[in-house]
Amino acid sequence: MQQYSALDPHTSSSSSGNLKLPIIIGIIIAAIVIIAIVSIIFLGDDGSKSSNEDEVIIKGITINSQETPDGLKLTAFISADKPSKISGQAKITITQSGSTVYTNNNWDIEDNTATITIPYNQFVVDNGDYNINVEFKGASDEITHSIDFVLKNVSITISDNIIVDEQPQFNLKIEVSGANSALPGDSEIRIASIEHEDGIHSITSGIGTWIPVEGNPEYEQIINYDVSGNYTITIDIKNNEVKDSSSYASYSADDKKLINAAPDSKFTWEDEDGDNTVSTGEEVDFDGGISIDDGDLVYHWTITYSTEPDEPGAIVHTDEDEQMTYTFSNIGYYGISLTVKDAHDEVDTHSIIIEVQI
Repeated sequence: MQQYSALDPHTSSSSSGNLKLPIIIGIIIAAIVIIAIVSIIFLGDDGSKSSNEDEVIIKGITINSQETPDGLKLTAFISADKPSKISGQAKITITQSGSTVYTNNNWDIEDNTATITIPYNQFVVDNGDYNINVEFKGASDEITHSIDFVLKNVSITISDNIIVDEQPQFNLKIEVSGANSALPGDSEIRIASIEHEDGIHSITSGIGTWIPVEGNPEYEQIINYDVSGNYTITIDIKNNEVKDSSSYASYSADDKKLINAAPDSKFTWEDEDGDNTVSTGEEVDFDGGISIDDGDLVYHWTITYSTEPDEPGAIVHTDEDEQMTYTFSNIGYYGISLTVKDAHDEVDTHSIIIEVQI
């Protein structure tokens, strides 16, 4: 067997190689650690410098508002101390009369600007000023936007209460006000009910349909009815561009009105020749039963006499019945008048002149 001494060159070379390898590995690891430490100190996470000279400082945010058919359009502009592209999420808060009516914590800002359109029915509760506050990374801006399109007041008017072809009717006029500008979207009104005080003779025809309105509307409709009296008219209003929680989103208004067409006074008599003449001593029957009203009438007949057709005559006869009989005894001119009065003190008078000849 071959043997080597302690000074054998083969043994010495192998030991030396085994010692050098750990040293080399240690040097490499130390170099990597040093490089990493230097990178952390002098370079940012993305490999860019993070010295104060390269930091972007947000100087402020500016917001603008504009009403559109689809809602309130907000535009934001972010300003910085140097040209840069800034992105992130902003917070929007809208208040009205001290109460928060809308919040959005996720308004996306991209490349220093953003635009959002907020539907009116997500924040509008009434007419007035709305404070709009936007916050973004420590910067904020607040503006005031005035809303004045909410319909709030209802006026109900009855007019032209007449009888047409024996049918009583009236003109119902509805005015909804409170808005100082045109509505951005459709709102609606309808005649919800017209209830008679007796609970029986209510009006159902021609009501209940929703009608689109814009701005401060005036709506008129001819309504037929059968029985006069006090009616309670109820109008429904829907502000479709108002938040559901608002008392003005959907509400009703009512008013009590006397609906009564004045009676129509008429009478018949035996005018054989059709020329409004009779002979002296002739007895004539007059009938006021064709007078028109939806209730009972009070009748009052008046007969006047004069010798000239254009002169006012003196009263020679009166009667309170529906029918009247009178004998014409003198030559001259007789004025025949029938005044009828209904249960609501509405009156109407019909008159003719009859010439009495020999």
